[in-house]
Amino acid sequence: MKALIITTLLIVISFCLSAQGWSTDPSSPTIVSTGNGAQVMPKIAIDSSGNSFVTQFDNSSGGYQVWIMKFSPAGIPLFNPPTGYPVSQHPCDTWLTDYDLTVDQEDNALVTFQDIRNVTNNVVVYKIGAEFAQLWGADGISLSNDTDTNSANNSPKILNSSLNNTYVAWMHNGTGNGDIRIQKINPSGQIEWATGGLTVANPSASCTWPQMLETDNGDILMKYYVDSGPFWAPTRHIYVARINSAGQIVWNNPVSTAGGISAWNQIIGFRQDGSGGAVLAWYDDRNGDNINEVYVNRITSQGVVTMETNGSLVTTDTGNQQYNPQLAVDPVLQKVYVFYKLTDAGQNNNALGAQQLNFTGERQWGNTGILPEHMSLNVIMPQYAFVSDAGVICVYQRGDVPSSDITTTLRVRCFNPQGLNAWEDDYHYLASNSSAKLHYDFDSFSSEWFAGIWEQGTADYDTYAMRMNSDGSLGVFYAPPQNLSAEVIGNDITLTWQPPDTDMPLLRYYIYYNDSQLPDNPELSTSWTFTDWTPQSGSFYVTARYMDGSDSAPSNTVTVSIVANEDEVVPAITENIRIYPNPLNNSTAVKWFSSKAASAVLTVYNMKGQKLESRIIQTTKDSWNETLWNASGYSNGVYLLRLNTGTDVLNHKAMILK
Repeated sequence: MKALIITTLLIVISFCLSAQGWSTDPSSPTIVSTGNGAQVMPKIAIDSSGNSFVTQFDNSSGGYQVWIMKFSPAGIPLFNPPTGYPVSQHPCDTWLTDYDLTVDQEDNALVTFQDIRNVTNNVVVYKIGAEFAQLWGADGISLSNDTDTNSANNSPKILNSSLNNTYVAWMHNGTGNGDIRIQKINPSGQIEWATGGLTVANPSASCTWPQMLETDNGDILMKYYVDSGPFWAPTRHIYVARINSAGQIVWNNPVSTAGGISAWNQIIGFRQDGSGGAVLAWYDDRNGDNINEVYVNRITSQGVVTMETNGSLVTTDTGNQQYNPQLAVDPVLQKVYVFYKLTDAGQNNNALGAQQLNFTGERQWGNTGILPEHMSLNVIMPQYAFVSDAGVICVYQRGDVPSSDITTTLRVRCFNPQGLNAWEDDYHYLASNSSAKLHYDFDSFSSEWFAGIWEQGTADYDTYAMRMNSDGSLGVFYAPPQNLSAEVIGNDITLTWQPPDTDMPLLRYYIYYNDSQLPDNPELSTSWTFTDWTPQSGSFYVTARYMDGSDSAPSNTVTVSIVANEDEVVPAITENIRIYPNPLNNSTAVKWFSSKAASAVLTVYNMKGQKLESRIIQTTKDSWNETLWNASGYSNGVYLLRLNTGTDVLNHKAMILK
């Protein structure tokens, strides 16, 4: 047993994300919780301010309990650090089923699970607010109340709608076929539908494994299976039902009746399409040839399937096994991305496959897709996908120990819509430590960053987590102020800017002139005027200091010149150039908008004004243009990038940190 790390005898679990917050070292993932027992099945949900709620089962007291912790966007523990709180004091069974966690429209945590307070397994839901306020009571809300030991309610899934109503769906088993129960709870904690919830059943089969999404008009879409035959080898069909806010089934349509879905293929890819419909991804052996293949289908808010009947194949390479598809949807481009495990027929060699499809199921990256990781003895298992600012991101396990599907690292890749790498490097590590990892969960903050959590260890498991930004960097991204501009009237200079694009709390701003911090600082004002400025030429930029004491990178730079005996500004160089990442290591992308097709000149200066390099770039009319600046030959420091488009001169400082 691991050593007890806190002295209080009544509490034997510790959430350990420390005052340093999120780790930036992939070889040392952030320890979220540890203790005198196993911490298992972690979940994570990120609220609209970037705070993360984390839950898990812990058996330090001899029986399993759900514990919860809240972390700030920087990863600082907020709930009773370092221990967090037990959500419930009621007993859970010695065996566990899946449970669920989400956040509501007011940034409260919602967690649902099953316990045995009424002898048999029943589903409960809790609402946790600021400072661990149990908004629906210390006992939560019981959604099922079976006392017959022949009945069981388990594996609940939760959805909070844009109207702040909460829906919980779970599997119910009794003496006959299993069914699904769904209940609606309003924001004040009142149950809206009949006691026991809406029942979705089939007279000759079991209904299993619900998942939910929101559609239009406050309704929900629920994916579920219709299973006939033995539970260990069912004939399994996929259905989606639309249920309105009054608890009535509007339509209930099949997505695939081809069969061949194994009993272990339970929770599948199920994502909103941005138009009120849903996209689904799964694998099956419908042909009975012991070759599993990945399929995708889309169903509209009206219940119409838009891809092939029973789903569209993601690849025509049907000689290899395909498993565990991870799904992401770009609603703007109306594209579907699927990442999946590819193995040979004997499941000895493994690869990572990827495909893009349109909403009618046509393959966009060729009939066989792309292979970001080619066949090798290293085990591959995709775990998560989402569309970020930089492109579509895929997180996957890679067994650096050949043939081991547990002792793995976590790699992340990012692709543009053409299937090319969106990052300079082929992949980044979310966790480069090769260790036993399992039971992953992920959530994203808008399209800016995501966080993943998992169990790690071989006996008494601990939980670990990492945060990654859309550019592949780890830890917190401290966004800089935006759109700095300068206005000069006489000898007075007024700087104005916009706040950083962040939900993290700010402390103040700092203004720099020619890389020196000025003594007059504007606190949280987004404008500042310098009066009677001595005639001279120089450059300004602004940084933001956050409440945790961290400073952002510099804003864009503006250069102004006041000439003696003249009131006119000599070009206050307007800034419409973007550099990312900045600070940079070896290279950075330079982006600008051009209103015409022409030649532009990119020149690099050091801070002494010495010209270091210059090159000509062809621009495209009425579009954003991009070029890569290779800074591998330069030492650490601040450099000025100047882009002359023929009509404008655009400046931006770049900081090299190696």
